[in-house]
Amino acid sequence: MVLDSPAIEVLAKQNPNQIKSDVAEAQQRQQQLVSELESVLSKNPEQTLAVLRNVYGLGSYDPSYFAIYMVGELHLSQACPDLERHLLDEIAGEKLATQIRAVRHQLCGRQ
Repeated sequence: MVLDSPAIEVLAKQNPNQIKSDVAEAQQRQQQLVSELESVLSKNPEQTLAVLRNVYGLGSYDPSYFAIYMVGELHLSQACPDLERHLLDEIAGEKLATQIRAVRHQLCGRQ
């Protein structure tokens, strides 16, 4: 059953506590799934890094923000060579360069 926005609003007015409970349950389940996924990815760092390199450009001059975020989130210190300073000179986006510096500092102990 697909509910459009007006239908959800009507249901929310009829039983707001149930809607709040359902939303809280969905958020809790989402967090549980994220935690499980992160656990699997962390336990398989070689495969995770291979995907981040081959699909998301980790270590290239055009890495995705997602790749850098995941390296930091998963604490993949094996990715330190992919976060080298010389790459920052070629990366156009300051937001991405700032994220790389932060993750490199967190994982590799250098700016």
